[in-house]
Amino acid sequence: MADGSMHASLAAPPPEVPRHPRLGRASRVWTYRGTEGGEPLFYVARFEADLPAGRKEVLPYSPGPDGWRWRAPPPPRPLYGLDRLAARPDAPVLVVEGEKCADAAGALFPDYAATTWPGGAQAAAKADWTPLRGRHVTCWPDNDVPGRAAAAEAAKLALTAGAARVAVVNVPAHWPPAWDLAEALPEGVTLDTLRALLETAEPVGAVRAARDPLDCRPIAEGVGALALDTPYFVKGLLHPGDLALLVGPPGCGKTTVAPDLAWHVAAGLPFLGRRARPAPVLYVPLEGRNGLMRRFAALARERGAPPPVFVATRPINLLADGAEAVSRAAEACG
Repeated sequence: MADGSMHASLAAPPPEVPRHPRLGRASRVWTYRGTEGGEPLFYVARFEADLPAGRKEVLPYSPGPDGWRWRAPPPPRPLYGLDRLAARPDAPVLVVEGEKCADAAGALFPDYAATTWPGGAQAAAKADWTPLRGRHVTCWPDNDVPGRAAAAEAAKLALTAGAARVAVVNVPAHWPPAWDLAEALPEGVTLDTLRALLETAEPVGAVRAARDPLDCRPIAEGVGALALDTPYFVKGLLHPGDLALLVGPPGCGKTTVAPDLAWHVAAGLPFLGRRARPAPVLYVPLEGRNGLMRRFAALARERGAPPPVFVATRPINLLADGAEAVSRAAEACG
């Protein structure tokens, strides 16, 4: 449904977005267009003029069997700027969060076709990413935890849709919180700085497909060649040859963070804003294996892909057995 023809056929587009009965007149409107003649598919409106200072609301206005209403179109929803993507099939694609940011990104980087998905950080999986098939895609996150998570999700979805290459920009953590490309440049930052970040965006690898969501085939060979020539697995956090400890009091979330960290390393996706390089991951649960597998199953449901992580069926003694024990555990993955 990349051309959004289903949406266009439901009702004729209105001449303008009407006044909202509760929020008043929209201060900004973005038009989602199809690839065939750039026909309007639906609109996204931003409201703030009639709201208390500092507040805003963003609502979609789309057609249905009963005409145009304040509602979101049904998934899969088209990406923003489909007409521009179609007009420039050879241009690299820059994916950002939000329509305002996409417009700003297109102005900052005219060599790129900028796009976003509708609905905000939590709605990326409801969009149709197939227009990115075969394209070179770079995702630029907002500078906060939800923004980085949304960019990682967009990167995964672009890969799943068949993008030829996907990378994620590593926005410096010391830049202003929640900063994005639609805002004024941080102090001391120039357009050349932004271009350099874009050009050095970290490529991400495709998530390994599996017949079973918890597929853990033997990887003794993979463990033996654990990419030790890489400078890091997670930059500034996990490096070859290091002993890293995840320590905290009971109930602080260690068993939530650890599987997520394992997933990001295995997939080569940025973790908490830090670059990651893909590497085989063997997770050895010393207790509560069933609970761990349920966590991985939940991650698989949330992210729409199997975890590219191998889980050992039995504990091992690293002090006594060392690398040989790791290889044996890998062979017993299940």
